[in-house]
Amino acid sequence: MKCISKELKKKLSRFIWWLRYWLLSVFASFRRYDYQHVFVCGFPRSGTSLMFNMITASLDGFDYVNRETTAVEWMVRPGNYISKVPDDMFKLDFISSHNPYRKQITAIVLYRDVRDVLTSIHQDYPGDYYVDYLSRKGGRAGMCQLYDQLMKVRSYSSVGVNVIVLKYEDLVADADAVQEHVSSNSHLRFSSSFSSFYERPDRLVYGEGSAKSGKFEWQKVNKGRHGKWRSESHRERVQVVFSQHPDLFIMLKELGYEKDDAWFEEFASREG
Repeated sequence: MKCISKELKKKLSRFIWWLRYWLLSVFASFRRYDYQHVFVCGFPRSGTSLMFNMITASLDGFDYVNRETTAVEWMVRPGNYISKVPDDMFKLDFISSHNPYRKQITAIVLYRDVRDVLTSIHQDYPGDYYVDYLSRKGGRAGMCQLYDQLMKVRSYSSVGVNVIVLKYEDLVADADAVQEHVSSNSHLRFSSSFSSFYERPDRLVYGEGSAKSGKFEWQKVNKGRHGKWRSESHRERVQVVFSQHPDLFIMLKELGYEKDDAWFEEFASREG
């Protein structure tokens, strides 16, 4: 009975969203609004929570969601919002075409060295790797699908969505330079710097003590937070997954992390 009630609730929620969207589409067409929406998405384990905190701490005039909620839900709500769900990277077309208030939408898409992604641990799944080549925990898209979608997003063009693609390694190396890039390529104007985001703990969704916060999302950025895949504890993981899925070598080169495959031979032959 519980399962039936849950399913009915889900269908009712979906029906209400579509009804609300249809009604707004009719009435909003008679008036111009100046609302904006910013959403953070991209590879899981690529700093999306960190970026979300940096934006909420430094962008005034926006409400932000204190949980992971797809941007789709906020298109039918008046006002300026910031949201974050990594898999919204797969929903750019839907978000763009279901925007009754005709909000200015900025999508900030993050990616990271696939070796670090494939050797990352998620707090919800301790003791196991979170992302595999074909899938990840929770049954969602794996590294293969994530990479393919990123390639599409990098060349995405829509009047409805301004896409800014960022590299995780750049964010942790120089957060303020990334902030300047975002500001220069959007309508967003920030009141404080990304690098000092941790000084405004009252505006951090992923803060100290948060159930969904990792160890770093609320702290001053450690510029050495990348290249963890080189750890001896990940040697077998890297060797196995790259041996089984040679496409990963291509991904590294296409994303600019390696010029050739020599790194793998050196890594595999290194003494423990």
